[in-house]
Amino acid sequence: MVDRIKQEPSLKATVATIDRTADKIGLLNLFSDIVRRQTGADFAFYNVGGMRLDSLRAGDIALSDIYSAEPFDNKPVVVAMTGEQIAEFILNKFNSTGKESHTLDLYPSGMEYRIVTDAGGNATDVFLKHNFYPERGKTYKVAMSDYVNGAYDFSGRGQGVRTGTPIADFVINYLKANPSVSVNNTSRVVIE
Repeated sequence: MVDRIKQEPSLKATVATIDRTADKIGLLNLFSDIVRRQTGADFAFYNVGGMRLDSLRAGDIALSDIYSAEPFDNKPVVVAMTGEQIAEFILNKFNSTGKESHTLDLYPSGMEYRIVTDAGGNATDVFLKHNFYPERGKTYKVAMSDYVNGAYDFSGRGQGVRTGTPIADFVINYLKANPSVSVNNTSRVVIE
């Protein structure tokens, strides 16, 4: 059945084209940007484990490429968070235990960030950089997958407005409306 579905002609249909080969970082940037735009959030985060392709060649993007990149049926959730809560979210994930511990796991849209670590490799601080400075006490709309919203440790965990639309559908709809895509493979995250 899986082989038959993989051969389905509709999955081979071209949705858009990309100007250069996207590595994993480029795909994380692209998908997080689309989630942010499609949800109307100020910022968005996409977790590395949610991106199942390591690269996508320049040229045509087929429906099957999108479903291969995001096969989980994850749906965005938009959470109200302050700048301090965003920093807490990033630090908690970096310092967590498990296979993604002490790695760059949360790739942002709408900002860049720099994690400062101590001699033991634990994150001690995070600096957020974006086109506006988060005012203390001001709340921002932050989009993330329902998986991240339920599994990661932060003060807004499990809260937020659920879109009910799969990320893959958001990506497909965006690409159909914007069929020529420029990919940026530069990381928006740095560890010091």
